[in-house]
Amino acid sequence: MTLMLSKLSLLSSQEALLLLRMSLFAPRIIYLFRTTPCFTKKEFLDSLDNLLRDTLESILNLRLTERLFSKATLPISAGGLGVRSASEVALPCYLSSLAASVDMVHQILPCNLHASFSESQSSLQTLLPSNLEPEFDFKSQSEIDKLFWSSRKSSLLESCETVLERAVMLSAEENLGFKWLQVIPNTNTNTALDNTTFRIAVGLRLHADICKNHVCRLCKQVIDSKGVHALSCDFSKGRVPRHAQLNSEICKAFSTIKIPCIREPLGTHPNPNLRPDGASIVPWKNGKFIAWDVTVADTLAPSYRNGTSNRPGYGADIRKRDKFTKYRDLSPQYDFQALGFETMGGLGRGAESIIGELSRQLRDHTAEPRAGDYLLQRLSLIIARSNAVSVLGSLIDDNGYRLDDHPWIA
Repeated sequence: MTLMLSKLSLLSSQEALLLLRMSLFAPRIIYLFRTTPCFTKKEFLDSLDNLLRDTLESILNLRLTERLFSKATLPISAGGLGVRSASEVALPCYLSSLAASVDMVHQILPCNLHASFSESQSSLQTLLPSNLEPEFDFKSQSEIDKLFWSSRKSSLLESCETVLERAVMLSAEENLGFKWLQVIPNTNTNTALDNTTFRIAVGLRLHADICKNHVCRLCKQVIDSKGVHALSCDFSKGRVPRHAQLNSEICKAFSTIKIPCIREPLGTHPNPNLRPDGASIVPWKNGKFIAWDVTVADTLAPSYRNGTSNRPGYGADIRKRDKFTKYRDLSPQYDFQALGFETMGGLGRGAESIIGELSRQLRDHTAEPRAGDYLLQRLSLIIARSNAVSVLGSLIDDNGYRLDDHPWIA
């Protein structure tokens, strides 16, 4: 396994992490864990975890402390990278395997050994929390596994030292906060991320150190090793391309469901200087045309972090309210929607509704069950790329380096 994992350095970081998560680590040892009581071999499990940690540090180019490694080994939907720790999955694998094989064992073993097998199974179940529901399914490996990782996630959340870290952990569980991790990298479909972008995206997700302390070359403010100031800098390099790309993706989604749209239409507001980002040219619902305006709040900005550390989408909802105030005099023939996003993946309530409806109609019109997922993945990639551009844009510009040459900036 060591030799095999060492070859991951020959791939891009995005490809390497995908293979590590889907094939080369936990999936390869699950059969061993289900058939052998490896959970009793602590040294063996620790050696596997150390190998996993070294591999992650190699492919991500990030230093993983014990806390960061604990975050990284959570499931993707729980804020991690989906690469599971051997020491955590060993017991769920073996215990679920025992429970699932009870009937077969009873058919194979002599009757006088049935009681012994049941006693062994019961003794192992005492290692689980005592407050389980009576109908808890011991045959389900995922349900037993969830008992352990959910407890670890709660512990990590409660021990956050700053509101920034807590806000990051909560936002990492949001759809747009993790969908970019689930894409299949392909340059032809623009789903491949370069190593620098991927490193920054993972670093922001784990709240890891992604740079040295430095002075922002755009506003001259001191930036710490987390690099989060770059996301809310007044001169952020990622803001303009992010806004354009999000609107472009939303327009494409509407066009796919036979709702053609135009960008920044004239005549929608009494004030000719106020134009929404886009509007449909055929009715959307109840005979009304839809008009929308995209706004993106920085999850970790000083003005939002106290709110986003309690609820993802808090900053997006504040920006949404401001947009409704701005466009309150919009022509009544339009159903105005403010689409609020956040840099760490949170969605405002209005955006959740519209994106959800778009996803449903995309599935209906394309007959592709995952069409809604693909939309979320593309939106998530846009946010991840723009965050990387913002961070890179804050670096001190010496020796003639030009961020404007970054290939993603149009």
